[in-house]
Amino acid sequence: MGLLSREELDSLLPAETHAFPGPIPTQTVSSDEYYPAPQTARQREVEVRIKTLGGELARRHGMSRRRFFATASGMAAAFVVLNDVYGRLFDVSRAEAADKVMAAERAKALKDQFIMDCHTHFLRDDTRIMTFVRQRQAVHQGRGATHGAGDAVERRDACIHRDVDEARDGERGEDAEDDEDDDELDEGEAP
Repeated sequence: MGLLSREELDSLLPAETHAFPGPIPTQTVSSDEYYPAPQTARQREVEVRIKTLGGELARRHGMSRRRFFATASGMAAAFVVLNDVYGRLFDVSRAEAADKVMAAERAKALKDQFIMDCHTHFLRDDTRIMTFVRQRQAVHQGRGATHGAGDAVERRDACIHRDVDEARDGERGEDAEDDEDDDELDEGEAP
């Protein structure tokens, strides 16, 4: 089940084959939940700068730009460009982008860092993705002016435990329809 009409879908091109295949997305992509906005001027600037810096550094290392972007230095180069365009957001240096050994050592030092992917999805009233619906209901039931930070942590933990339990159920074949729908949404998301 998609949220975009057939005409809207027909007017779009798949990001996997028509967007710049860099280490980070350089424009908004859609997972069929909303019609994506066109690439902004700043996003275009990021894309041009990533291509330029990536090309220069790839030549220095004797590899293709595509191969360079698969390295820790390639990822660092993308973060450097984002800092240049949007202001300092990422703890990265030009030296890390230029030096493969330095970037690899940094990546190794950070490899066990916990990263929580927090995002939300637009859901239609007739959605079949019941995992998301149940999560929203759990958060709504716990909401209130008298709840403190401890209650928020308990609600978060309850949602995390429920997600883990549902994932385990899915591995055992239970609730398979919901799992299939979740996979459909994740396919269009940026890597």
